[in-house]
Amino acid sequence: MMFLEQTTTRLSLAVIFNDAVVSDVKIPKEEVSLLAAGIMQEPLYQRSGYWLFMDLQTGLVNLIWKSIHYEDGEQVVDLAALPSLAPVVPISLVKSPP
Repeated sequence: MMFLEQTTTRLSLAVIFNDAVVSDVKIPKEEVSLLAAGIMQEPLYQRSGYWLFMDLQTGLVNLIWKSIHYEDGEQVVDLAALPSLAPVVPISLVKSPP
């Protein structure tokens, strides 16, 4: 009997970027790059405005982002404090001064 090797992935963190002034405006993926520092991991993929990280260890993760038209920034997220079924972190971005 042959067994298929399977890898289990678990959604650890979903980040969504919004415009700070117009909150229902989602920032497109071409506009922002995101990294989970300490792990130096990029999101697995971006879907429907969410940047998804899989299989992160619980604890503190420092998110660092760079944007074309918004201010760059960083935020520390405690993965243990997020709901396991919906680990979503919304981040509001401020437009860069001209």
